[in-house]
Amino acid sequence: MNFIKKCDKCQRFAEGYKAPPEMLHTMASPWPFYRWGVDILGPFPLAPGQIKILIVAVDYFTKWIEAEPVAAISTEKVKKFLWKKIICRFGLPATIVSDNGTQFASKTIVEFCHGLGIKQIFTSVEHPQTNGQAEAANKVIMRGLRRRLEEAKGWWVEELPQVLWSYHTTPHSSANETPFRLAFGTEAVILVEIGEPSLRTEFWEPEANAIELRANLDMMQEVREAVHIREFTIKARVAKLYNRKVIPCNFKPQDLVLRRTVHKVESNKLTPKWEGPFRVKKEVGRGAYKLETLKGKEIPRTWNAASMRIHGFASDKVLNGNSTKLTMDSTQISPVRATYTVGHGFASDKVLNGNSTKLTMDSTRISPVRTTYTAGQGFAAHKSQNRNSTKLTMGSTRI
Repeated sequence: MNFIKKCDKCQRFAEGYKAPPEMLHTMASPWPFYRWGVDILGPFPLAPGQIKILIVAVDYFTKWIEAEPVAAISTEKVKKFLWKKIICRFGLPATIVSDNGTQFASKTIVEFCHGLGIKQIFTSVEHPQTNGQAEAANKVIMRGLRRRLEEAKGWWVEELPQVLWSYHTTPHSSANETPFRLAFGTEAVILVEIGEPSLRTEFWEPEANAIELRANLDMMQEVREAVHIREFTIKARVAKLYNRKVIPCNFKPQDLVLRRTVHKVESNKLTPKWEGPFRVKKEVGRGAYKLETLKGKEIPRTWNAASMRIHGFASDKVLNGNSTKLTMDSTQISPVRATYTVGHGFASDKVLNGNSTKLTMDSTRISPVRTTYTAGQGFAAHKSQNRNSTKLTMGSTRI
């Protein structure tokens, strides 16, 4: 069993952890448009203008989604999207959560956010759960487009506004409010109210409208506080259920680890699932770690504990900064011989001869061994009439 745990190939092709190795950490927003999650969705079927990529942003409090179709992703287009779709419409956010893609982690975007006082939070490599709100927004868009497009897949750009409008005017179970009301303080007039008049459209009076809007806005702060408390309660309940399944897997500095293979070839099912080993440099927090090569070169970006596993030789001594001595040969096993000495007695049989007998065990070869014991007046309760000793020969096995 110890050999299997330390087999290099067995580790590289092993399955990942079934249980989560880290507690669930919730990410809440104290007020609308404080924290945004940004992600790239695509590629889609080619639309007119060679458009195939979608830049998506979602507010963590109101769940309001902004999306911009583009032909190709670039740093300048991401910068323009952040300025036009988020900052100019909803104000400066405090934080923006994104993955480690070049379009988000480039020097241009970093300097742009730093100049406006916006803090960037990057997810760990191969761990999109950190930006779970953006991933949920992606699912909403994809589900809506699939239902509306059917066979006309190339018209997804034209259908996108309708999908977002339907989402913005639908109450969410976590808040019991629509994103439109949480964002703007009042409900939008939807198409259903044109064909089937509602109380608002039927009894609308110009004189009382201003008073009703003012009263509605006065209540908005209480509504948002109730939504914040409700969402916090739901997330705490989910975290409690999730954390029951957690099997902690804490890594320490200098541990040798394997990480999930990056840039896997989708068509090649024989690609190893893990690569390395790497050395843990430090723990960043909340299950994120900085890694380095065995030569001491730091690996950019962080890795989550869910994408790491201890290497079988993690306890072996590192001789210097350039190499690690692995003391186990996975292809050869040297034979080991062990000798045991047995004195005067086997079970209840009395051995008259005081000389000891040696039994030899070979761990790699199996061959018969004949051992001779000398007995005198009897074995167990049986007595021999002949006083001369009798030799009993016993066959054993060398293992």
